[in-house]
Amino acid sequence: MVYRFNSPPNWPTPPAGWAPDAGWQPDPSWGPVPDGWSLWVDVPGEPAPATARKSRVGLVIGIVAGAAVLALVVAGGVAAVSFLTTPPDTVTVEGFESPRSVEEAKDNLQKTYDEAVEFLDSHHGIMRSVVLPDLNDALEDGKEQTSIDLVELRTITIMSTQERMTTSAEEWEEIWEGEPAFTDNRSGTDLEDVLDDYTGGTVDFAIDSVCGTATACVRDRAQNLVHLNDLYVGNPAYAHIDYADVLLHEFAHVVQFKYELELDESPDFARLFNSDVEFHADCMSLSLKPDFATAYGSVCTPEHLAAAKDAWDGVFTF
Repeated sequence: MVYRFNSPPNWPTPPAGWAPDAGWQPDPSWGPVPDGWSLWVDVPGEPAPATARKSRVGLVIGIVAGAAVLALVVAGGVAAVSFLTTPPDTVTVEGFESPRSVEEAKDNLQKTYDEAVEFLDSHHGIMRSVVLPDLNDALEDGKEQTSIDLVELRTITIMSTQERMTTSAEEWEEIWEGEPAFTDNRSGTDLEDVLDDYTGGTVDFAIDSVCGTATACVRDRAQNLVHLNDLYVGNPAYAHIDYADVLLHEFAHVVQFKYELELDESPDFARLFNSDVEFHADCMSLSLKPDFATAYGSVCTPEHLAAAKDAWDGVFTF
């Protein structure tokens, strides 16, 4: 039987196919799960997906007397919710033949981790700073377990993380290799037109409050979305801000995310820029716009500018 996660109506709607990792907790601001609400529902008539490796394994989720209960802090108190045990019998997952010992389960865990890291290392650092800690935590936690079921749960965590990585990689590649996705001016502002002129419509744009006190930012969970801070936009006290320069600098950060792996491995990035992404973004911007006003007072020598200009095209010295 195949189950899917059934998000309560008062919680944000998750992406299609999403399921909580082991240890996941909802945001307390979402409120409690409604009384009687089932967090896992079966999908009638839906066959289990084809295996990608040796065979399918029916993983018994019942760990302690048939129940592994996660305590989740929710608004108004603490509610105990059986996220992983609501599917009452087994959960069909892609994986290895059912292990006969803890050691064999840990071997499967290590192989699953190695496959996930190999994928991560081959996809331009997609969500690397977000995903790698999750993979490492699941591996280390699994190594410490003495129960086959608990080791297998950590294996599922890694599989779920890799699925998230794959989805992100597909979206990222579609943005950079397909037709430009953001050619329409969704905000209806001249500022978005400026960003589109720089990016050719490959980068999304928003005016919101997610950047704290920063004028603008790009976040690692949405690496092709430039945010401008609504605290400053349209505020007469900050009319002096040159948003064309700000947007170019933020576009440089987007490109840094695209080539995160290459930058991490480039000796020039470490030698010339001391691995400082802000210094690097300033020099990237200055290499395209000679009158760019560096945001961090960066002094870019001709050698800095040459290396920074190559970064726009993904050219690095190794």
